[in-house]
Amino acid sequence: MSTRNVFVLALAGILLSVAAPRSEGQFFFNLVNPTNTDAAITPLYTPEAQHRVFKPKPPARNRLLLFLPGTGSRPIATDAILKAATNLGLHAIGLVYVNTTNISAVCGTDCGCYEEARMEIVAGTNYSDKVDVNRPDSIENRLNKLLRYMQVNFPSEGWGQFLDAQTNAVWSNIIVAGHSQGAGQAAMLGNTRRVSRVLMFSWIDRCVTNFAAVTAPWISTNNPTPADRYYGFIHTNDTVVLSDWAEDGWNQLGMAAFGPVTFFEDEPIAPHGPSHRYLTGLPPRGTNGLATHNATVVDINTPTNAAGDFVYEPLWKYMMAGPTAIPSLSIASGSSPATVSVIWSATEDTTYIVERSTNLTAWSAVSGPIEGFYGMIATNLPGIDASAAFRLRMPY
Repeated sequence: MSTRNVFVLALAGILLSVAAPRSEGQFFFNLVNPTNTDAAITPLYTPEAQHRVFKPKPPARNRLLLFLPGTGSRPIATDAILKAATNLGLHAIGLVYVNTTNISAVCGTDCGCYEEARMEIVAGTNYSDKVDVNRPDSIENRLNKLLRYMQVNFPSEGWGQFLDAQTNAVWSNIIVAGHSQGAGQAAMLGNTRRVSRVLMFSWIDRCVTNFAAVTAPWISTNNPTPADRYYGFIHTNDTVVLSDWAEDGWNQLGMAAFGPVTFFEDEPIAPHGPSHRYLTGLPPRGTNGLATHNATVVDINTPTNAAGDFVYEPLWKYMMAGPTAIPSLSIASGSSPATVSVIWSATEDTTYIVERSTNLTAWSAVSGPIEGFYGMIATNLPGIDASAAFRLRMPY
């Protein structure tokens, strides 16, 4: 064989080591073996579970959804919310991490155990004797190495924006989310660093102290991530985590300040809000023993409509990118010339469109999109008759 042919074959081997993006319908994603990003990472399953990495549809929002599956589950089980995120313009990752130990089972009534075990899974430091997670296998390292891998191999997709100068994750630009055990890890990330949002599906850590069941004490408002960035969703018939347990935990996180506990069935279409605490009683798909526990976000059990769409997708989108609170509008009008001023208290990372209606049925945009920030926004609408109704729409 000629030297040239040897070189060509070697080059082909290098090119084939990085898989081309896959397409599924209108979605483009990568499957990445964790060990390809760091040889020190331990394979968890046979065959090895793969990270699922979705690039956003334009326009990109410069935010990343990091989704952590529940105990023993793999990222492929929650593709629907990852796809919903890409439709919003979010980068999205379903991460393979050390989720093989059932934290509730090994911690039981030991209230301090939950915090120690979850911190070890996040950081890879030896906090707990109930789990064994080294630094390479930690959530932090697995995410850092995956982001670096994507930035090197797919530089045009914008993954580098989620890395700092030391090529570690920029948590303030990351929405952390998870189901069951994964939701607990998402909450621990919010507990130890300031993240963009924390989305908790079908979870709370519950333990026993002084002969009474309580929310694990590490779950509190004393977090780097503000209370207005937490969102929770659970099924009322969850057989693993009781919904009233979750509601108590949500209160411990300070989420009651942002609206009442709300049933999804009472507002099944967008816009949602202002609540950050949601329940559902809709029958899940399937009859497996975890159906109600999985129903909020796991694909095989999440209910769908007649068209095959996941019915909770509008709520997922609100949780990922909707307002932290539906603001109250203040309307002021002038007569010469006719001018309307619409004033509201805005929040950052939210885009607003002002709409007007004369019959409360047909609405038309009269201003926007307007990028929000923490503070008051006043928008003047010259030539607009004030004898109408006005509202804000968030185009998520």
